[in-house]
This record gives sequence, structure tokens and C-alpha cells, in this order.
Amino acid sequence: MAGIHGIAILETLSIGTNQLSLGSGAILQGHSTPTRLQDDGFHFATIEGISLGQKKLEIDEDEFEFSVLFDSGSSISHLKESGYESIVEEVDNLMAGFLDPAYIGDGEQCYKGNMDRELDGFPLLTFHFSEGADFEVGVEGMFLPFNKSIFCLAIHRSES
Repeated sequence: MAGIHGIAILETLSIGTNQLSLGSGAILQGHSTPTRLQDDGFHFATIEGISLGQKKLEIDEDEFEFSVLFDSGSSISHLKESGYESIVEEVDNLMAGFLDPAYIGDGEQCYKGNMDRELDGFPLLTFHFSEGADFEVGVEGMFLPFNKSIFCLAIHRSES
């Protein structure tokens, strides 16, 4: 149908990747969330909350109204200030006494250790979208290896 589009985000657990399907071929299951298609072709949605494990993080919901851009070509997620700061604070709390921070410059949030070994059992990061849609992100989507002994948060602060 003209003017109707769907977005499906599928996590392929066996290889640790995500797929984003746009358009009439998207298979939608469960809850969906309204999106807005900009003139530049980007899709935007609204985040109503973020959780790490069972803990709901503090965010400024006004910052996130139709301000989440889907970019399936990037390994890094960019969040506005309140979302980014809340995630970093909670990840630091979970790492405290367990892993030491690694300072590599550029303001990245990094830790000393082997990502696969050290983060076994790390809680899921969940983005709660409007109208009940949730997107869960596992360790492979939250962190990226910097080298064999350092890994970094794959979420950065957005400047816009």
C-alpha cells in the first residue's frame, strides 16, 4: 500500500548480528511503534525509556520524541545526553570492582579485559519505544573490541 511502511529488527543469535528490514517486505511481530520518515529518507522513532537489565534508567523523554534515527550501517549508536549519561553511569556501576577503566582518548568509555570472557551474563540493554515496542541489545551490540585486552561501549554521545 502506498504510504505504508514497516520496520523489522531481527537479532540473529547464532552469529551475533542484527538485521533491519524496511518496506513492504518487513515481517512485523509483536508490538510496533510509530515512525516518521524524513525528507532525507531517514526513519525516526520515539524512545520512552531505556533499561539495563531490570533497572529502568533516568532519561529526559522530551529529548527522545521522534529523535531516534535508524542507521543500519553503523556499529556505533549515538544517544542524546540524558540517555547516554544514564547508560554510562549504570555500566560503570556494574563494572566497578570487576573491571578497570581503560583510557584510550576521544572520550570513549572503555574497559580492560576480554569482552567475550568478562561480559558473559551481562544484562541486556532495552530501548522502550512508544506503543509498547522494545528493542533488546546484547553484549555484541553494546560493546566493541578495541584490541584483545580492551573493549569499549558502542554507544556515544550525540552532538545533535
